[in-house]
Amino acid sequence: MLVAILLGIVQGLTEFIPVSSSGHLALAGAVLDVTTRGLAMDVALHMGTLAAVVVVFRSELFGMLGALLGRVDAPVLKRLAGLLVVGTVPIVIAGPLLQPTIERLAASPRAASALLLGTAALLLAGEAFRRRRVTAVGSPAPSRPRGASSAPTSGPSPAGADHGRLAPPDPEDPHGRGLEELTGTRAVSIGVAQCLALAPGISRSGATIAAGMAVGMTRVAATRFSFLLSLPALVGAAVLTLPDLAVAGGPPLAEVLAGAIAAFVAGYAAIRLLLALVARFGLQVFAGYCVVIATIGLALTA
Repeated sequence: MLVAILLGIVQGLTEFIPVSSSGHLALAGAVLDVTTRGLAMDVALHMGTLAAVVVVFRSELFGMLGALLGRVDAPVLKRLAGLLVVGTVPIVIAGPLLQPTIERLAASPRAASALLLGTAALLLAGEAFRRRRVTAVGSPAPSRPRGASSAPTSGPSPAGADHGRLAPPDPEDPHGRGLEELTGTRAVSIGVAQCLALAPGISRSGATIAAGMAVGMTRVAATRFSFLLSLPALVGAAVLTLPDLAVAGGPPLAEVLAGAIAAFVAGYAAIRLLLALVARFGLQVFAGYCVVIATIGLALTA
């Protein structure tokens, strides 16, 4: 039971904080001497983190659903829903193609440790793109779409109002773009970056946030899109494993539930924490953390 809770906490925290959940779970499994968590536990941990995203972003999700069904007049939210689909296409294609390679890497805690250095590099690259944009002198600020306000807000526009920004602007990054300015090409670029996270040790949130910043988005806008983009991936992973889950053995139901609840609580806290942190601080601290954990992991698996 304690191991299930610990794995749930690790999954919940590292799924959204850009330090790679798969890498940490591989290392935690090796340190805790857990050779296999079982398919049921894997699904439970992902369902816990999925529930955390749904709870935190319930306003956006209900708004997008209402817009798609035509119940509210919110074209910005309707467009955002379409961009989430567009951003998910790359991983749908890459997942089956890269599955043999992914399985080999997943069996190696040492590989996961080494790839954490890749996560650190991605985070630093994202910050470098932002820093170059922020320090640009004399270039005009990008035009905002009609109806987009420059005033900061704490959340999405009310359903049906379709005004304001879907993420608060960054005063230090006036040239950074918000969610309402995301294009299909940029969404695909972020989706391609998400494919990197198929490899254990590469953070999904880290890769997508860094890619969002690289294509011109503010830290907060890139982070919010990253979290929303995790929903199709988490749902798809769960659906694909359901047939195998029906015949797979695993730990007792109580342990599975304990892991799922721990992943939900930790995931909810991680999302709230990261949204607050990225508004004020950079991603360098997470890059440094990845380097430290990668070094420890490489030493332990030597």
